[in-house]
Amino acid sequence: MPRTALITGASAGIGVEFANQLAARGVSLLLVARRPDKLEEVARSIREIHSVDVTVFPADLSRPEAPRQIYEFARDRGLDVDYLVNNAGSAGPHLFEEPDWEPQAAFLELMMISAPHLCHYFIPPMKARNFGRVVNVASFAGRIARPAGGHYGPAKAYLIALSEELSLMLRGTNVHVSALCPGFTHTDFHAV
Repeated sequence: MPRTALITGASAGIGVEFANQLAARGVSLLLVARRPDKLEEVARSIREIHSVDVTVFPADLSRPEAPRQIYEFARDRGLDVDYLVNNAGSAGPHLFEEPDWEPQAAFLELMMISAPHLCHYFIPPMKARNFGRVVNVASFAGRIARPAGGHYGPAKAYLIALSEELSLMLRGTNVHVSALCPGFTHTDFHAV
């Protein structure tokens, strides 16, 4: 039976690369991103190139209800998620220059809360099936202090710490969690 990967932020950049790499290994995909048009475009391309099942679910992970909706969507379609790639993200608002708190809260939901929320739903079934791989896409910015917008680096530091702790919690199981900490990567992330 083929494995299934859930990839968030799958409409561009690193998310698309994860999707192509896993599809090349015969892994079925559940792709999640905010932009339905881009998501469908990526899915169509992957189906044509790799001949794997690709399901899409448009969702905005800055909204607190999104992880539950993704989980229920996968469950209702009988998709057992074996690989979880928490890749959704954005550059975010500046802590002092954005006067409203709502964009700040939405950024923190997207960057810090959605990953453990998805782990909460998808890791227990992985443990029950005795197989799972979780990659939380962090950044080198999570390892260095810099005078930036006040959110991005600290949010990525949280993902690194979360990954390290989950890895320790899952020691002795066949579920593995890691943080990916790329440096500057040429994608459309900064343009979007």
